[in-house]
Amino acid sequence: MKWLNLDSLRKRYASLTILLAIIMFSFSWLAQKQMNSIKKDIHTNIESRSLLYQQNREFRSTISNFRDLLARFQIDPKSFQNQEIISLKISQAVKQIERLAEHPWIKENYATTAFELILTLHDFDEIAKKLIKIRLTPTDVFPSLKIANTKMQPLNAIFVENINLAIKEIEDNYTAKDYKEYQMLINLRTEWIVMASSFRMYLLNQLNSFQELFLINQLNRITVLEENIISALTVLEKLNKKDKLNFTTSIALDEIYPAAVQWIKEFENVRKINGSDNWRTDTIIYRDELEPKIQKINALLHSLDLGTERFSENDLDTLSNIAQLQVNSIWAASIVGIFVLLTGFIFLVKLILNPIATVTHALKDESKGIDTTLQTDYSILETRNLITAFKEMRRQIHSRQEELEYHALHDDLTGLANRALLTDRLEQSIHNAKQERSAFSVLIMDLDRFKEVNDTLGHAVGDKLLQQVAKRLTNLLREVDVIVRLGGDEFAVLLTTAQEKHAEIIAKKIINEFHRVFTVDKTPLYIGISIGISVYPEHGATAQILQQRADVAMYVAKRNKAGYEIYDPKYDEYSVGKLALISDLRNAIDRNELFMEYQPIIDIKTGRVIAAEALLRWNHSQRGKVFPDDIIPMAEQTGLINPITYWIIDTTAKYNKRLKANGIDLKIAINLSVYNLQESDFVENIIAIYEHNDIAASNFIMEVTESVMMTNPKKSIDVLKRIDELGIEIAVDDFGTGYSSLAYLKQLPLSKLKIDKSFIMDMIEDDNDAMIVRSTIDLAHNLGMQVVAEGIEEKEMLELLQILGCEFGQGYYMSRPISEDDFEKWTLKENTKTHDRHGQQ
Repeated sequence: MKWLNLDSLRKRYASLTILLAIIMFSFSWLAQKQMNSIKKDIHTNIESRSLLYQQNREFRSTISNFRDLLARFQIDPKSFQNQEIISLKISQAVKQIERLAEHPWIKENYATTAFELILTLHDFDEIAKKLIKIRLTPTDVFPSLKIANTKMQPLNAIFVENINLAIKEIEDNYTAKDYKEYQMLINLRTEWIVMASSFRMYLLNQLNSFQELFLINQLNRITVLEENIISALTVLEKLNKKDKLNFTTSIALDEIYPAAVQWIKEFENVRKINGSDNWRTDTIIYRDELEPKIQKINALLHSLDLGTERFSENDLDTLSNIAQLQVNSIWAASIVGIFVLLTGFIFLVKLILNPIATVTHALKDESKGIDTTLQTDYSILETRNLITAFKEMRRQIHSRQEELEYHALHDDLTGLANRALLTDRLEQSIHNAKQERSAFSVLIMDLDRFKEVNDTLGHAVGDKLLQQVAKRLTNLLREVDVIVRLGGDEFAVLLTTAQEKHAEIIAKKIINEFHRVFTVDKTPLYIGISIGISVYPEHGATAQILQQRADVAMYVAKRNKAGYEIYDPKYDEYSVGKLALISDLRNAIDRNELFMEYQPIIDIKTGRVIAAEALLRWNHSQRGKVFPDDIIPMAEQTGLINPITYWIIDTTAKYNKRLKANGIDLKIAINLSVYNLQESDFVENIIAIYEHNDIAASNFIMEVTESVMMTNPKKSIDVLKRIDELGIEIAVDDFGTGYSSLAYLKQLPLSKLKIDKSFIMDMIEDDNDAMIVRSTIDLAHNLGMQVVAEGIEEKEMLELLQILGCEFGQGYYMSRPISEDDFEKWTLKENTKTHDRHGQQ
């Protein structure tokens, strides 16, 4: 008969299973008959409880999500895109409770609890909407901010506008008798501006921007300034009554006096509000209205949980009876199972293990590269399937090998072709161009300012930026063009059918495309690109030469900031010249070609020279004097930065010792590179140099820029703390041009902060720069640091810096960087003049 044709293991097992099933069915029917009556009673209860538990879990999940959303909104409402989602969550929760209330058991036992939950959620929705509305309006959240914007700011504008009119009127018609009145108005305006600035910092403190000590200092400062301003206004009022003030000043006084008094009253109101528990409206709502509702919801849910537990306890006895029946069934099933295992083992050996051994031998042959043909005429269907699966595995292995070959020729980060594939395509293009007597172009591209992005924001952001660059290039160019990532931030394009003119057009399109901003993780990034172009066969006949000459042209484009350049034989001098300059730098120390110049740093108050910044120079035999902007990048690139830094430290140590012997006692500031802080034994080498020269380390200052500190913050903190322990002062150089944070600066042992000259040079004409300088000085003082201003070129700058409280300064107004001998003479002369001037006073 046809059904007896057992050609597969599955059919044979099926036959055995049918036989065993008939035996077990009879046994099971007896047990089932006893269980049916019990199951019938508890089935409805179990199903009902399952539904109840599911609905309860869904409701709890919705409530939990809602609380999380509200908490996130309260912390940062700006990052929360859709406030309506909170109300939607509440509506969802209400619908879930309504479904729960329809449950028969709930209707019978807890209908009141469910109805109370719905009412509580509606109340909660109204309170949440009220909280969202307040939280989205800063002036509603912070009552003191509302007073500051609506009352104090107009009063400030009235005061400043009127006093400026009075001062301008005197300046336009100035006479000697106006001197006292003019000085009083100037001082009054200055104190008012300082008080207004301190008030803004005090408001920022309410958002935890500064420490508690800073708050106290600002309050004390405002109090003192209030007294000074009222005192000055009182004096002016008395002079006005005696008709001793100008007409404009008299009119202005009628406006500024009441404005100042009212401003001080409003400040007291702000101070009282900020000192109370009600300084934030949203916190009160959350504490007094929302939190009780949440507690009530939790209590009602807990009541439902307790009821559900009592509901389930009634079925425990019934389930115990079912469990006993199940134990009996397991014993019976175990006995039958042993029989099945013994029978199955016999089939396993004959029908499965033996064919598997055959496939194993075939796998060994495959690993040796021997293509084995396996028979497929086994009587068992499963064995035939095993052979088929083996053949499919062999096919997939070949497919993976092809995939590995693909990765060997492509960049994993961007998916672009890599250098190996570029070389291969170049050789193919050269072969085709020779046969067709045609031309093609190679573009080598390097990103501008990519290193700053990578060092400042991290490699993860850098990688995402590179992926965006690859995407833009792919969208911009044709499919026949080969786009390549050579490594780092360097890319290449093979224009397979482009002559020089077309290559220029493509280069311009790429440059224009890179003028658009890149956005990575919501951060706008502006980078440029420099492109070098070589054309076959005009610029080379091999792949290596074409790449090399396009690279030379790219270097010229980057140097000249031209965007792109087409290779010209005259450009070879740039690459050769750069290599020669690097080679000369390696021998510069041994040839005594390096030397130092020094720029004095003076005490602005006394005019005395207190320090000097040591600046590296290179007396090149052919190029003349080479400056640090050219020396340092080459030194960092070639690994010479540490030897050169040690030479500078040794040279300045000897020079400082010579100055002290000649009666000049000052400190010398030395600039450090990021590579200095990364060297493991940098501090030990400094100690050895100063001990060798028999001079204390406390006679020196080490200057580091913000970008140097932020390259590896943890390592920088450790090294700078060790340097500080030697007695060496640490100064932040070029402050304001980097990306450091206040939290990070507070961890460093800094004694001085140097304001970058870009802010100093324009502060006379630009009020914004002046405010930045003033704020920076106040910030440094609050952090316990002294301030050095760089780039002082005029007397007015020096006088303004003294008014702003800056301690030290350097710049061309005092002296340019000069040689050791000239600096020694200049310092002796200036300190003598300063001493004589103070002696006369």
